[in-house]
This record gives sequence, structure tokens and C-alpha cells, in this order.
Amino acid sequence: MILQRDSDYSDGTVLGSMCTEPHPVAVEAFVAGLHVNLGDPYLFPNAYRAERECIGWLAETLLDHPAPEEAEGSIVSGGTEANILAAYAAREVTGGREIIVPATRHFSFEKAARMLRMKLVEAPLRSDYTVDVDAVQDLISRDTALIVGIVGTTETGSVDDIEALSDVAEDHGVPLHVDAAFGGFTAPFLREEYPLPRFGFDLEAVVSVTVDPHKMGLVPPPAGGIVFRDDEFPKAIEVYAPYLSGGGASQYTITGTRPGAPVLALYANILELGEEGYRRIAFRCYEETLKVAEKARELGLELAVDPPHLNLVNIRLPDRGTAERLLREAEREGWKISVSTKPLGVRIVMMPHLDAETVSRFLELVARVLGG
Repeated sequence: MILQRDSDYSDGTVLGSMCTEPHPVAVEAFVAGLHVNLGDPYLFPNAYRAERECIGWLAETLLDHPAPEEAEGSIVSGGTEANILAAYAAREVTGGREIIVPATRHFSFEKAARMLRMKLVEAPLRSDYTVDVDAVQDLISRDTALIVGIVGTTETGSVDDIEALSDVAEDHGVPLHVDAAFGGFTAPFLREEYPLPRFGFDLEAVVSVTVDPHKMGLVPPPAGGIVFRDDEFPKAIEVYAPYLSGGGASQYTITGTRPGAPVLALYANILELGEEGYRRIAFRCYEETLKVAEKARELGLELAVDPPHLNLVNIRLPDRGTAERLLREAEREGWKISVSTKPLGVRIVMMPHLDAETVSRFLELVARVLGG
């Protein structure tokens, strides 16, 4: 079989991925929707309605929208497309050509800047790898189209102070986009008990949020998500396709043909898991993360962010040679790992397919490599 040599989340060796095994209910719904093209909504009105309900649920349950019925959004190909759409819409609404991004920004903003002929203005970080909000304020200019804050950075899992960023953005009349591709399905629940900031539409400056169902939403890829406060920003990038069934339709996503399978998978998970089910998953993963962090400390390993903000542990590595040696040893023992560059470290993303007991065996390998 062609997939025989590919990785399998279920064996507990995939340590650096922000994707995981999809929920069985999502898999069943995904397969049932393989024929659905949401780019032609007239042909698939029920699937289209399911997407509207999913966006409403994300806006209300995860993103604290004060009027979720006004939210606009789409399930798209991933966080990259979602972030590009946010930048594109902000450029068209504001006329600005600059995006202020943390130094921890996802590479999708590089793509957005190149495609849209915009300029990235990089804001420095604090010691916990969150953006320096005072520096962001100093970087705002008349050409600023968008400020970006991150809830769950790719390399360290850090969560920016979105509340403070919103205050700055509101004071200067600049839109704020939140990249919560990773943390969108966990931070809303974890902040009930842990010191995480608000990051949703209850903050006045937030105009759009990226949240990816194919990460902690347990949906098969591709399933990114872009949610706008209302239709002002997406209407600015909308185009009309006259030849579509039923007299044509408007759309603002980058892709015209859009798979309906991920939407139906998310819809099924919402019905099956609901708010409480996703809350249990979020706390279980974070509690396992805290166990991994404690084990790392016991072994004398240094965490880049301590304690971890979300379900990601980054263990510092002293130099590139050590990182390459760890990559070789990990591959020899069957671990699939990911090394970050800023900071130099090994990323362990505590997705639902992992537990602290399994990851502790890998930590012992890291300690051996660092010990000589």
C-alpha cells in the first residue's frame, strides 16, 4: 500500500505536528461529503447552511462575538489562506500597505506580503516570545493596514497580549487580526483557569480571526478557518461568478472550488463534541503538557517558555550541531521531531495523540544528546 511507510499519529512518535488523528465522527462525515463543492452553493444548500452554522458556532463559542449572527467567514484550505484573506481585506478597506507582525509570525504572512505587494513591519519580542506591545505602538504609521497578534505561535506556542494590542489598535484606528490557527480551539477554555488574555470579537479592534479546525478541532485537513466580525471586510474582496448554478454567486475566498467535506466534518464534531467536549480535550492536552514540562525540568532541560502558554513545549538547544545530532538520533529511534530556529530548540506539540508518559522517553533522549 502506498501509505505504508508514511507516519501514523496513533503510534505516538509524531511529536512536532500541529495536526492529529481526526475524530471518527469527522472522518465519517468527511467521506460522506467528498462530492460537495461549496464553490457552487446552489447545488449544495444544506452543506452551505452547515458552513454558516459552523462559522456562527466558532464566533459565539470560541471567539466571544457579541452578535454571532453578524459574523462572516469561511472554512478554507488552511491558516495560510485565512491569513492571506485577512491581509487582503485589510488592504482593500484601509488602503494601507503595511502589516505590523510579531517576529514570531507564521510564514503565511510572508506569502501574503509578496502576493499583495505589502510590507511586513516586524515588531520585537519580550523574553517569553510574546510581542512587545509598546514597540507595536511605535511602529504604527499612516500606511498601517493591519496589526497581527498571535494566539499560539508555531515555534513556542506563545500567546500575545491581544487585549493590550486591541487597546493600541483602537487608539490608532487600525484593524487587528488574530492568528489563532493553533490556539483557537484551546485558549478560550484554558483561560477559564490559566492566565491567558481574551482575543475574540468582544475586543473592539479585532476585525478577523484565523482558527484552524484541522488542528485542535480534530478535523481532517484541509480545514482552516477565517472569521470576520461582519461582512464589511470580506465584501471588500468579493467577486462575482456569473456562470455558477442558480444564477451565479459571490465569493471572497482564494480558491473558487472549495471542498465541502471539511465543513461537514467540523459540523459533525460540533454536534458530537460540542463546547464541553472540546473543553475536555483542551484541558487534557494542556495537563499532559505541564507533565512534560515538569519532566523536562527534572532532566535539567531548559524550556524556552516556562510555563508553556498552550499545549506546546519548546526545549532549548545550545547550537546547530547539537540540533543536527538530535535529529539523527531521533530518526534512528523512530521519533518524528521538529526543530525551531527562533529560538533554536526542539518543538513538542502535545496533540491528542500524545501523552506525557510516551514523550518522557523522548525527553530522556534529548538529555542524553545534550549531555554529550
